[in-house]
Amino acid sequence: MKRELQPPDCGEPATKPGELLFFLFAGQSNMAGADALIAGDGSHDLLEAGLQTEADRTAPFTYGPVISDDLESGFCPWGDIRGHGSPALKVHGPEVGFARTLHEAGIHNIAIVKVDANIPYDSPGRDTWPWGKGEKTDAPDYYDQWHRFVHRRTAEMTQRGYSGKVEGVVWHQGIDDAINRVTEEAYAERLSRLIADLRQEYNCPAAPLLLARSANSPIATVAAMAPIRAAQQRVADGDDRALWIDVDDLPNVNQHHFSSSAQLVIGRRFGEAYLKLR
Repeated sequence: MKRELQPPDCGEPATKPGELLFFLFAGQSNMAGADALIAGDGSHDLLEAGLQTEADRTAPFTYGPVISDDLESGFCPWGDIRGHGSPALKVHGPEVGFARTLHEAGIHNIAIVKVDANIPYDSPGRDTWPWGKGEKTDAPDYYDQWHRFVHRRTAEMTQRGYSGKVEGVVWHQGIDDAINRVTEEAYAERLSRLIADLRQEYNCPAAPLLLARSANSPIATVAAMAPIRAAQQRVADGDDRALWIDVDDLPNVNQHHFSSSAQLVIGRRFGEAYLKLR
């Protein structure tokens, strides 16, 4: 179902033109920040709630749900990090904790391009994967839409006087595949191929891949999650430029979704993983 989002009243990020390190964030609902309500009720964004930090203010951020051929539908244009969502409900994903962790480490020139999408729950054991390059399904081609979105947004920053490169990929996705009963071998092969395609797409063969091992979901069942979780860990452990983070200790607020405070921790763990690989 198409999600109607309105862009927040974003301010211009305080970063001055120069070289940016672009991080591509992608995944499904936990990447989007579903149910991660800012200030507990989502009635205010980070700025309005008095929670925005210097790291949030200076890191350029843009977000788009990759759910239709219209890449402009519901996207948040470049701005500072405040949260996103409908006018009455503001949420955030791991981008906040990530930006803060890197800022504290002295890295002040990052930019984040985030997308999310869910795979339809109607084709258990599907032979193709909408996130995969060139894999056509009855669902939208997420890979193509994702990267057209990234190229558009990075071109906008070039027009503003910035230069830059894709520095890394942050991935939080997999519960849909468990619901569709994808095997460990299939998910591991798809994820490995995606990593290779991304590094080739952006000419960044050493770019870190940071992924969250998906939390167990009551929707999918523990048994169905097991092969996906094993595949995620296996792919990251087999790539010397990849790391996986654990989110099992963080409480869920709605099914497998995390709270705002938990998303801050997830973002920090992604940031700490990146610093290990830098």
